[in-house]
This record gives sequence, C-alpha cells and structure tokens, in this order.
Amino acid sequence: MTLRWPTLLLALALCACGPSDPKTLTDQGAQALGAGRAEEACEAFEDALDHMDPQHPLFLRASLGRLQALARLEPTRALDEFLAFHTAQGAKVQDVDFKLLGDEFIKRGSFRAATELIKAAKLAYPASPVVEQLGRAAHAAAKQAGDGDSVSGLAGLGYGD
Repeated sequence: MTLRWPTLLLALALCACGPSDPKTLTDQGAQALGAGRAEEACEAFEDALDHMDPQHPLFLRASLGRLQALARLEPTRALDEFLAFHTAQGAKVQDVDFKLLGDEFIKRGSFRAATELIKAAKLAYPASPVVEQLGRAAHAAAKQAGDGDSVSGLAGLGYGD
C-alpha cells in the first residue's frame, strides 16, 4: 500500500500532536473539567505540566486548571498548592484566579478553604472588586449553610451583615 502525500501529512500532524503535546493535553483537561470529570481533568493537566516548563505559554492555564480540578477533589490540598503557586508565580496569578478557585470552594461547601483563600486574596489585591464579590458570596453561602465559624471568619475580613 502506498501513502499519498495528503494522507502522509495528516499522519505526521497527528503524531506531532500526540499524547505528549502540552496543548492537546491542556485542552483535554479543560474539556474534562467542563464536563465535570475532575479526576480525568487533573490527570490531563498533570500530564501537560510534565511536558512543559514554567515559561511555556500554557503553563499558567494548565496549572490553574489542575488546581480547579483539585479543588473539586481535595479542597485543602488545592488551597495549599494554590497559595504556594501564587507565591512562586507572583503577579501572574490575578484576582480572577483567586475567584475561580474560591467559587469552586463555595460550590462544594468548603468554606474554611474559601475563607483562607479570600484572606490571601485580600492581601494580594486589597482594592479588588473581584475579591470583594468573592468575599460577599462566600459569606452569604456560609451563612445559608449555617457554618458559623466561616461566617465569623469572613466577617473578620470585612464581609458580613
């Protein structure tokens, strides 16, 4: 059997974007995350990160995607790793990234993790309306859930009635 040029080029292109391609793996992670498959997403993002260094253009996206997936699986670990990531990456981690993770904590009722995240976000972005919105949302959700400790902790950060 002889391969024709278009077929050969397609085969080569597919090989180039195979299982170790960071973009393909990052996209797969994002698709799995969007479909609610957190474990699969975490694995895809980890695989992508194994094939790139911190200067890679997709490093931040894959790292934050992995942390978002991890927040659905292990909130305390996700919090610790996010705070370490923020320390290492500095200004590359924006207030909206804090909100992304904080929203995951709130959805899952992980109010202690949300409170700790908001505390760090306030230090990093003291005048951010995004952080303010996150703090108010966390307070309202913790209050509705009857989590008095988190309500008090958030009130101590300036969010409350």
